[in-house]
Amino acid sequence: MTLKAGSSGKGTAMRTAILCIAAALLWGSPAAAEPPKYADLVARAEQGDATLDYTALRMSYARSDTYDPYAMQTRPLFAAAWKAFTQKDCDAAVASARAMFKINYISVPMHFVVSDCLRQAGDAAGADREAAIARGLADSLVHSGDGKSAATAYTVVNLSEEGFVLSLLGFKEERQSLLNDGGHQYDLLEGKDEKTGEPRGAYFNIDAIFAGVAKSFSPPQRDNSH
Repeated sequence: MTLKAGSSGKGTAMRTAILCIAAALLWGSPAAAEPPKYADLVARAEQGDATLDYTALRMSYARSDTYDPYAMQTRPLFAAAWKAFTQKDCDAAVASARAMFKINYISVPMHFVVSDCLRQAGDAAGADREAAIARGLADSLVHSGDGKSAATAYTVVNLSEEGFVLSLLGFKEERQSLLNDGGHQYDLLEGKDEKTGEPRGAYFNIDAIFAGVAKSFSPPQRDNSH
């Protein structure tokens, strides 16, 4: 494994620079078979499709036109929704959460927020649908690996998913290293256990983030039909 870059805190600027370089390298990559479209998978989730592949939904987000890997657009909406929820203002919480879904539909906490608010409003069917979406997304994420090594890294689509996993593991990011192993890209996030103070770490496969950022920097397709 080769250490490519390291930093304290989020290191977003360093990640962005390296991902831009990766984008240039990926421009010439051959096209693969057409994967499921993000909008179609979101529509199936909204319809309560019990057969939906939530991993496919999560991965498709990195290929969407609204992809926001660093939560630059969604962070204010998430904060507003969470603040309103803690203040028991469900109308405002749901409004902000649904505005966020238009950009990023795969936020587990926001689906739980909407589920709770719908249940309080007496919409049991809507609450159950939102809870099922949240569980499907969470199960896909936490069962994608155990984070103990690069070989068993969690597979994430954006940095918010890293934060969600860290909250479940019980430690906050203090150091971040960007690693390359076998042609795959990984974040190694390290910190201290919130209860014991012991050192903790977790590996995250960020190939989807590299590919998503590469797509956003790729040149437009030419129309040679004329």
